[in-house]
Amino acid sequence: MERDARRVSSLIRRLSAGGSNSSTAAYKTGVSQLGGGYDVTIGVGTPPQTQTLSIDTGSDLVWVQCKPCDKCYDQIDPVFDPASSTTFFPVPCESEATLLCQRLDERNRGCDRIANQCNYEYWYAEGSHTKGILATESLTMGNTTFPNMPIGCGYKNEGFTLLEDGMLGLGAGFVSFVGGKVGGAFSYCLGGMEGWLEIGRSGFPRNATWVPMISNIKNPGYYYIGLSGLGVGGERVPIPEDTFQINVESGDGGVIIDTGTTATYLPKAAYEPLRDMFRKKTAYLTRAPPKSSVFDTCYYSDVATEWLPKVPDVSFFISGGPILNLTSTNSLIRMNKDVVCFSFSVSHNVAIIGNIQQQGIRITIDGSGGYIGFGPDRCGVS
Repeated sequence: MERDARRVSSLIRRLSAGGSNSSTAAYKTGVSQLGGGYDVTIGVGTPPQTQTLSIDTGSDLVWVQCKPCDKCYDQIDPVFDPASSTTFFPVPCESEATLLCQRLDERNRGCDRIANQCNYEYWYAEGSHTKGILATESLTMGNTTFPNMPIGCGYKNEGFTLLEDGMLGLGAGFVSFVGGKVGGAFSYCLGGMEGWLEIGRSGFPRNATWVPMISNIKNPGYYYIGLSGLGVGGERVPIPEDTFQINVESGDGGVIIDTGTTATYLPKAAYEPLRDMFRKKTAYLTRAPPKSSVFDTCYYSDVATEWLPKVPDVSFFISGGPILNLTSTNSLIRMNKDVVCFSFSVSHNVAIIGNIQQQGIRITIDGSGGYIGFGPDRCGVS
């Protein structure tokens, strides 16, 4: 959870700085839970080299660690070797054909003028970043190949504590996995240990409840939704009306959906009254000392007798859309065999809905249309 806190700090810094053609084909693949995030296995290159990537709606770059590595961390699979792929092509600094280098945020791109090669550098959390060259490459999921996809070839990757081989960026940017090829169209469902990811528009559910994305021109790479309020056990939490609004001048604030963050982080004006009401309505449980600097509300709960205690639902009131009622699976996180914690914490100003709170809810992103869908089914939580 310390990584989670660092990621939130990094997101807030990036947000504070400001800052197609659509395919109808769909491809569905499984995802698995590892270390607080969710992974997908894909093939990179021709012939495909197996790579395990963390799915991340909060960033827009697909990247893998690459040979020859300057600084690489230990990973699950062999490090990707671009020299063994016939479809790996570095992106030039300036190319009228793709303009891919210019599609990267100016904070994340550079240029090797001698080699005419586009460089990238992405920061994810305190001391965690990847640096390398931007290329195009074939990416394979099952029997489906996506040719000429933007990919970061990371030669210097530091500060990561996970075992994944890189990131599958699903954010709203053009260079993301869903940005250029499928018009930002994808759907996913996260379970307790596994789930699925479906790429393309033809897999969209017919009876989802659709709500418009909230536009933030200062930070266009994230998926924002409107949130009109919170509740605990059917009672509305008293919070100021403007708590979740975006400051149009600075781009601060708003509510982001992020699969790469584990817990949900709320501004102080929302978190403290939510936490206090949850504590009041769970007074029948025995409080435990916090087991992490991230969480301040924990309870004793013996795993031998019950996995998670029964607690009142926590509700998200989506603006113009559904009320998402979250059970203990979505509101508590087990820290060890004896203690669970309220899986919400405080952030500086932006609200980030993490993957624990998304578990069991089918979420569909229509990037080109500007909508986010919920349901209609609640996929199983294992």
